[in-house]
Amino acid sequence: KRLDAFQKGYRQNIGIIGLPFLGKSFLSNAFVDRVIGHPEIIPVHYLCQEFDSFEHFCERWMGELLISLYRSLYKSVPDSFQILIRSLRKVIPNALARMKEIQSLSLHRRYQEAYRELLALTGEVQKEIGKKFLVVLDEFHRLADLGLNDPFGNLGKEIMIQKETMFLVTSSQPARSAERALGV
Repeated sequence: KRLDAFQKGYRQNIGIIGLPFLGKSFLSNAFVDRVIGHPEIIPVHYLCQEFDSFEHFCERWMGELLISLYRSLYKSVPDSFQILIRSLRKVIPNALARMKEIQSLSLHRRYQEAYRELLALTGEVQKEIGKKFLVVLDEFHRLADLGLNDPFGNLGKEIMIQKETMFLVTSSQPARSAERALGV
């Protein structure tokens, strides 16, 4: 129902919180599988990993976004990073320029600004290609481990702004996530 509503322009984000091994990943993967191949929605699946540095988190976020876009457009996985960038340079030039700015912010340890820009990337790509995004943040409670000030508040603000991006967040830490999910 949420996917049908999103296709029609009504977006309700989804939070799945529960103890480990109850099927949260199965549900989110099944949801993503329904979106793969959709002509107007690009799924981006991102697993928040333990002990992720901000720099690594940032690189993986941008990489997942680029690979998901490439798959959506070309129905395959690129053979190399150079092919990926070369193929997308004319498709999303503004988003790629913004990614370079994010890398620079991260390199200069301006993590708060880089994080806000990172969260806004799907909106930038959407402006350039006109497609919607489904962003799945698996184990989103781990955003707290990145050492940022209020990562959930910033995520919540971006969720409110981006009407063309639907977020599905999961967490196997109910006590740690419940209040954060309610804020999102």
